[in-house]
Amino acid sequence: MAGSSESVDFRLTPRAQDWLRLMAECAQSGLTQAAFCAARGISRVTMSWWRRELRLLEAKPAPAPGRPKPKGPQAARFVAVRVRPTVGPAPIEIVLAGGRVIRIVGRFEESELRRVIAVLESITSPC
Repeated sequence: MAGSSESVDFRLTPRAQDWLRLMAECAQSGLTQAAFCAARGISRVTMSWWRRELRLLEAKPAPAPGRPKPKGPQAARFVAVRVRPTVGPAPIEIVLAGGRVIRIVGRFEESELRRVIAVLESITSPC
């Protein structure tokens, strides 16, 4: 855990802080967890669950100051992404009858493309 009841992590909710204090009291009491829970009227299962949760929280790094902390176990995470501009025009893909494909990457002359398509369209399929 975080050590003693005085060292309370700022990441913890008030409820979690209460359970952390109870864990410290249990450790200082000299009683077993079962005896401590029975004396306080606390569910052993709940105490065990909180002990596990607090250990998991202890293993996670604290959120950066100034950033909102995620809520809930399935909180969305965002990652910084840098988008690079594309160089030149986007590629073009033309699928002709018979499954022929023309892929054009970079710049092209429209008249050249018209001639290539006309030639390919005029060729009869061998099947």
